[in-house]
Amino acid sequence: MKPIGIFLSGCGYQDGTDIWEAVLLYYFLEQRKMKTVFFSSPPINPQKNSSSEKTSLPHQDFFSKTAMLVRGNLKELKETGSDTLSALILAGGEGILKNFTQSEEKNPVLKVDPELKKFIREIYRRKKPIAACGVASVMLASCLKDLVDSPLTMTSGNDPELSSQLEKMGVNHVITKASEAVIDSENRLVTTPGSQIKANITDLGTGLNNLIDGILELTK
Repeated sequence: MKPIGIFLSGCGYQDGTDIWEAVLLYYFLEQRKMKTVFFSSPPINPQKNSSSEKTSLPHQDFFSKTAMLVRGNLKELKETGSDTLSALILAGGEGILKNFTQSEEKNPVLKVDPELKKFIREIYRRKKPIAACGVASVMLASCLKDLVDSPLTMTSGNDPELSSQLEKMGVNHVITKASEAVIDSENRLVTTPGSQIKANITDLGTGLNNLIDGILELTK
């Protein structure tokens, strides 16, 4: 079986990928003896360097900080072909929206980094499972909204604002706990609240474990 790809968006819940999510996803995949590929891309919204409000965080610094999550075992998106993976996971954390999307007033559909959007759509067209954690579900829905034949069924947890945003895109949003995951078999998607819900690491882990089970079920 080909590796499962996990897209990372920086290091740390507020500015990038949630650390608990990255570690637990890797752990649960390793438990199942699944190969994993971590990858990222230059952000379209560079964050400010803490040493200077006028200096954007260079791509190399962003990539180096993201690589810390996986002990340097990080590839670039441009080096990762959609045909080389069996499934894709979009890890959660605020960074996936801050660094790789832009929003327009009153438009629920996010403008996603073109390279990342193209990659996600290629995975979907190849009928390979895609998973998203927390706010990453909003990015995923934005990428697939005009591509699907039937409405997406997803969860971002229990946040009213995110629920409303997804529903405005035509998504069937399911309110869930941190420990739960939602499978959309028709569209081959799995979503879980992840770190979007403030929960203990046990409940978060249960939700991510269920997400992995869902992904593997859809790869059969």
